[in-house]
Amino acid sequence: MTKLERRNPKKRFPKGILIAAAILAVLAGSAIATVGMPGTLQGWFARQWTEQNDTEMSAEQLAFIDHLTEKVGVQDTQNGVTVTLDSVTAGDSGVWLLLKVSGSYEEDEDHRYDFGRVELTLDPDPEKIHDTPGGSGIQTLYSGTASDGEFTVLLQYTIDLAGKSTLLDEPRGATLVLEDLNRKEIGGDWEEAPTAEGTWTLDFSLSPDEEWQVRTIPEMEVPAQNQNTREAGRTTIREVRISATEIQYVQSAEEQEWEPERAALILQDGSVVERGGGSSRFQDAEYTRWSSTYYWRVPVDVSQVEALRIGNETFPLE
Repeated sequence: MTKLERRNPKKRFPKGILIAAAILAVLAGSAIATVGMPGTLQGWFARQWTEQNDTEMSAEQLAFIDHLTEKVGVQDTQNGVTVTLDSVTAGDSGVWLLLKVSGSYEEDEDHRYDFGRVELTLDPDPEKIHDTPGGSGIQTLYSGTASDGEFTVLLQYTIDLAGKSTLLDEPRGATLVLEDLNRKEIGGDWEEAPTAEGTWTLDFSLSPDEEWQVRTIPEMEVPAQNQNTREAGRTTIREVRISATEIQYVQSAEEQEWEPERAALILQDGSVVERGGGSSRFQDAEYTRWSSTYYWRVPVDVSQVEALRIGNETFPLE
């Protein structure tokens, strides 16, 4: 039995949002057919969806992602180069950040570009509540000229909160610091001299979403693989929590070597959303609760989820 949690179950997406989403679906389809990444977060997610399902994302799903995505627009200019934080999509323990770069720097098709240092800090810091050390990281999903002709960088920040809190449980200030835009020759090594020098600082905020939805399952026995022997078997996962951006669950310390098979969500229209990377660690100082978090490749409207798939087994969600 699952439980769907909503803070305000009566809200519906306005008709205007659905119309805009239908237009966005057409634009996203055009962007996918061109060279380069779509120039918006919505377009990026639409392309990921198509890669997984070989169909376009529905207008309702696009409207949901549009609801999660906040236009930011803050910018900083250093040495003639302007970096703009265009928009962000935030989840329980991860944030996608879309950057636009413009100004006096050289760019060519023979090189790949990335910042030498990228750091995101949050206030209040959600890690301060934990008794055991966690970790956070930020990776570049895409860097290059997007289909709209603008130089675009897509970042994904993730933080292991071990299910004890979320990024959206209270308002947070956020500061993104970027240092030195470097370039790498495709197939070669990083050059020591940056293409554009400077430190860009971008301040924004993360706000709780009153419509955040979560499905919970008290306990499940699922197919798993022993990480030491590669033996196939089964494990019990508890306190399963499925949100728009990730899946979290806890195992006993004795079963931590048994990793559940890869998870995916099956939606009512038959679409499938697979998980990407994640992390695991002990949730408590006594080392009794092994906690895992894995991120969906695309944010999902969990009210449209029909089943959870673990490996080759499907578990209907009622």
